[in-house]
Amino acid sequence: MVVSLFRAPCRHPERGGYTVEFAMVLSILMAVTLGTIDIGRMVVAKEMCAYAAIVGARTAAANGTASTSAVQTAAVNCVPMLKLTTGNVGVAVSGSTTVFANRTRGDTVTVTVTYTYTPLIPKISKIISTGKGWTIKSAMVVP
Repeated sequence: MVVSLFRAPCRHPERGGYTVEFAMVLSILMAVTLGTIDIGRMVVAKEMCAYAAIVGARTAAANGTASTSAVQTAAVNCVPMLKLTTGNVGVAVSGSTTVFANRTRGDTVTVTVTYTYTPLIPKISKIISTGKGWTIKSAMVVP
């Protein structure tokens, strides 16, 4: 048996095991943390879409509102964080007429807001769904 003069015998033969375990736990912890943040962002986006639909419906219910563009603009302006356009807001009238300007008492106005949510990590959306994100839709009906 050859004894080394420069190295002391290893007292801990499992050196580095803690580092490997830490790396495995850290990767799982980071995935859970990013997933939680993404879910939170998606919930906020859903609530903001619902709020935009409510504001649009309130504007549509007002007597002085004469056009669908006023309803769409009100819904877009109340949620600047989502960066919606007027194309994301739909206004439909049902009842005695389908023209917004000709609506009368008793007609129903439906305001629909559509938003495409994109997660923080794009690869997650490719694994879970087929598109680039998830479509969030909110509608509000005003009788």
